[in-house]
Amino acid sequence: MILDTNELITEIERSIEQKRDHRDQLQTLQSKVEAICHLETLQGEGGAAIKDYFTTLHLPVLLFFQQFIETHISQLETVKDNLLSYDGDANTLVRTEFLNEVKMDLNRVINYTRDSANIINSAYESVSDLIHTGRWESSALTDKAREARGQIEDAEDHLEETDQNNQTVLETSQATLEHLEALVRKVEGWTTKEAMLSQETIEQIRSYYNDSSTVSNLMNEDQMRPLLDKMRTGEELTLTEKTMVYYYIQNELVDQEKMGEIANKVATDKEGLVDHLNEHVLVSTESLAHELETVELFLMSQELKPGGVDHSMELAYLRAYEGLLRNYDRFIAEMAKIGKLDPEVHTDKLFMGVEDIIEKPSELNMTILETDFRIEIFPENPYNITRQEWLEHNHSIGFRQHNVSEVMYFYDEDAGSTMGRWAVQALGEDYENYTGNFIHGAIFEKIGSLAYELTFGRVVEGVEFFKAGVDMKSGHDEELAVKKDQLALGTSEETANDLHMEVRVSNRPTPNTPNGNELHVELYKTEDTERLLERWNKVYEFDNTLPYPKEAIEEQDWHQVAEVLKMSETELRHGHKHGDDIDFYRYIKGGNDSEDILPVELSEEE
Repeated sequence: MILDTNELITEIERSIEQKRDHRDQLQTLQSKVEAICHLETLQGEGGAAIKDYFTTLHLPVLLFFQQFIETHISQLETVKDNLLSYDGDANTLVRTEFLNEVKMDLNRVINYTRDSANIINSAYESVSDLIHTGRWESSALTDKAREARGQIEDAEDHLEETDQNNQTVLETSQATLEHLEALVRKVEGWTTKEAMLSQETIEQIRSYYNDSSTVSNLMNEDQMRPLLDKMRTGEELTLTEKTMVYYYIQNELVDQEKMGEIANKVATDKEGLVDHLNEHVLVSTESLAHELETVELFLMSQELKPGGVDHSMELAYLRAYEGLLRNYDRFIAEMAKIGKLDPEVHTDKLFMGVEDIIEKPSELNMTILETDFRIEIFPENPYNITRQEWLEHNHSIGFRQHNVSEVMYFYDEDAGSTMGRWAVQALGEDYENYTGNFIHGAIFEKIGSLAYELTFGRVVEGVEFFKAGVDMKSGHDEELAVKKDQLALGTSEETANDLHMEVRVSNRPTPNTPNGNELHVELYKTEDTERLLERWNKVYEFDNTLPYPKEAIEEQDWHQVAEVLKMSETELRHGHKHGDDIDFYRYIKGGNDSEDILPVELSEEE
């Protein structure tokens, strides 16, 4: 073996520069493909087919290539570092044949020195009766020779180790390249199969990306983590990045089959959902956090799905389930603070579970999950009661609290109207006493009061101060809090109606607010929302003097988006320069035959 460090490092650095050039070329190609996908002329079914062709088939492969190059560059840098660590000198030249020759010469020196010492000492001994000469010690020379031989052996071992380490690194790179070649062959097959991808082929491609070990092996956790962070913080992702994050989550982070099973339990099997929560989720704060993060990641990934979001009922059920988990997480934090407990550290001093999920059937397009969630915090467990015994026999061993929380998910594009119909049903005869936005506030006041009594009526002895503390709240503060909840619900209903959005409402009692109630309302886009936003964007591109809340849309401030649409109705209908016959507002909202009233230039783009 010959190691010419200088020659090797020079070649490695040249290879790294070549790989960086290749990466830059791929990034340029990716940008051009993404630009094609954003062309305004890509409208209708033909435009959608072209977008599918690139976003589903080519963009993922381009990013896979870039990932491979980045990884390979990193691996080459590792090989370079390994070589430099061998001797610390880029000019090192090592020949193993030379090392072996030196080692043999040193062995000859040691043997010759030892033999010479024996001869000399034998001669000394033969005249020892005449003169005292002592013995000649050869150890100084042989020790140095042995030390030199040891250094050579160390050099050989280090060289062998360096070679093995570099071989391992490059074998990993070779394996990744083979996976990439397998993917390219699949893409070639799909490309030559048909000019435009059929829906069947698109599903085959997505299934391959979702299930293939080839794709999994091409996804590098270190490189995907920054993209996941961008997604979580709401930063804009490119089309390619969206596609990659989607498939990474589907392949590596989420069990899709499990998500489907949970959605089915939410829809039709409440007892099964209770068992799942008690046996797998509420076992510890860690398992709850993992479940919540997994569901959140799955739901986030659906927004990135190539070809657009699949607005299925599965999503609606999982969003309702996510709201339930969030309520549990909030209640645990609340109780841990009161009990002066760190739920992540003192896991052996906290039990939690769901006693029941209250069935509330409705013929409306909504899902209701109302649960009785209980937590028990205990400094000691003298009888060594297990969590399973605690669940089955309702043993009390410490400070127990119940929390009756409710999550309602109103689904489809008419969710806002569904909220109104639900309000009529919920208030019954009292409906006539309430008007406008305050209808929902009145309903939640009733629900909140019931949940409050169910929750705080079960407080164990020694913690009655909770209810007393809430009852002592200022009436003025309570009134303001109620009005704030009413406004949030009313505004959300209006926004859902205006933008055809779905709504999730989470409600639970708490001692930490003036009105003893914690309300969270979230809005979610539907296909109708997407189409409305696309039409509005098209109008703005046709005439950029017309109102268009670009920043609010990017930040997903849906209340602001709906407010701008409402306040701009007159201008979009008739207060523009294109004539009274052109009703942009009607077109944006998607009324019947709305495209018939478009300007010729805009309708030709359809």
